Amino acid sequence: MEKLVNVLNIQQACESASKISEINKENLSQESKEAAKRFGGLSVGCLVYAFIYAFCMYQNKEGITFPFFVVATLSFFYYYTRKYCGIIPKKDCFLMGSIVILGILTCTTASSVIIVLNKCLILFLMCVLVLKTYFDVSGWSMPNYLCSMFYVAGGNMLYMFSPFFDVFDFIKVRNHEKGKSLINDKIKRIVFAVSAGVVLSIPMLLVVGALLGEADVYFEYFFYETMDRIFEWEWDLPELFGDIWGFMIRVSFMFLVSYGLFVYISRKNGIEEMTGHKQDRWDCIIAITFTSLIGIMYLIFVWIQIAGLFMGALKLPYGYSYAEYARQGFFQLVFVCIFNMILVLVCINCFEKHKVLQVLLTMISICTYVMLVSSAYRMTLYIREYQLTFLRVLVLWGIVVIGLVMAGVIVSIFRDSFPLFTYMVVIITSLYIGFAAIHPDFVIAKYNVTQAESGKDIDEWYLVRNLSLDAAMPVLDMYEGKLQSEDYITEYLSGTVNDLENSNYYRERVMDAVEDMNLCSYNFSKGFAKRQADDFMEKMKHNFIWADWVSEKEAVN
Repeated sequence: MEKLVNVLNIQQACESASKISEINKENLSQESKEAAKRFGGLSVGCLVYAFIYAFCMYQNKEGITFPFFVVATLSFFYYYTRKYCGIIPKKDCFLMGSIVILGILTCTTASSVIIVLNKCLILFLMCVLVLKTYFDVSGWSMPNYLCSMFYVAGGNMLYMFSPFFDVFDFIKVRNHEKGKSLINDKIKRIVFAVSAGVVLSIPMLLVVGALLGEADVYFEYFFYETMDRIFEWEWDLPELFGDIWGFMIRVSFMFLVSYGLFVYISRKNGIEEMTGHKQDRWDCIIAITFTSLIGIMYLIFVWIQIAGLFMGALKLPYGYSYAEYARQGFFQLVFVCIFNMILVLVCINCFEKHKVLQVLLTMISICTYVMLVSSAYRMTLYIREYQLTFLRVLVLWGIVVIGLVMAGVIVSIFRDSFPLFTYMVVIITSLYIGFAAIHPDFVIAKYNVTQAESGKDIDEWYLVRNLSLDAAMPVLDMYEGKLQSEDYITEYLSGTVNDLENSNYYRERVMDAVEDMNLCSYNFSKGFAKRQADDFMEKMKHNFIWADWVSEKEAVN
């Protein structure tokens, strides 16, 4: 009897053990199911997108392939948002259209500043598009948007390692379905730990290596020689291997970034809770105190501007010209206007509402408009004397932007429901697209050359050396006009002027810029500059033949 009981107990124990094992396997499968499904659904698409990125962008920051990469980015985002996340994307025509237009403008300009600004704005608009797609942004304030963008950017960097986790879970589930043995969790932990350690060690090695290089001249030579070989691809292997290696690095990077973004954003990660939390506002008396003091100072400054700069009632200090007076305070005023805009936004979002505070903020906003007009007037005086530069045009554009944005800020002082962030995005994006589309360097060169034709002295060095090739047509037209002047040819032959050295330098600069340009890296602005330079060279040869004839004729006489 006892033996029978023992046998039954053993049998029950075995059955219980097998059930517990099955439950553990089932639980393991449930924990890994989401990650495995994610990897199976995202990995191929992210890899294809990464190859498209590397093909379009490798050693090609401004080529004709950039718009195709932008369209591929939007297509990839919308397709996988619908397929993987099960979310029907909101088709925001303004954001999508602006992103595509900025992509097109990038391959039509040779200005490195415009190209960088285009890409920064594209990245910003993509962040806004992601937030509007995955979250209900109605009622969001500007701090909500900015904090959410910060969370998305930081979370994307953290979740770049998620493919290393998901691939193990993917293999686990596949092996479990096939009845094979599971991968040990210890291996997974070790692989991730080694990968994270390698990534974290890179900045440490650079800093410590630089410090040790300062301590020993031999180590300094070894360290920087090694860095040159790594970053400049100066390998003893064929150059093709270096190109393949650089290409694959970009593929890997974009795969991790795109995969990590989808993983992070699909989990929400507390962004909705953060935006839904009602922020405690500070006592409005604090804001009333410092805004009233600042407002008094602004009123005094505004009176001086109206009386001195606009009406001319005040006498300038000894030795000052109006151009110098305008130049002295222009940039300072622009920074004060930006400060005022930030100050008003902080008071709106961080302090309790109060009628006195609203009046003070409105007064500061009105004073800001006076400062903007003063800044624009000062710069107009300065430009009349010293012509245009890119910075002057950019800041003038900034004055227009600040003026329109302040109009929305004034409305938001009295209406909490006013969509200020959306208004700012539309205004800044629209005005920037217009700014980039006119090709500022072309406008600057055209204006300055026109001033030179009217007899004013201009900075020819700035036109030839500092402006991008967007300015090629007016610059070369300027030199072509000189070549058509008989008096100029005579002065050139006598050695009085040597402006043609600048023209030769400019042509060589154009040829160097288009030397490595191919079908993928073709830039419309550089291509147009090359055609202009070729035409100029033909005309210059023709004029020099005529100049030689003039020289021989003068020698005979």
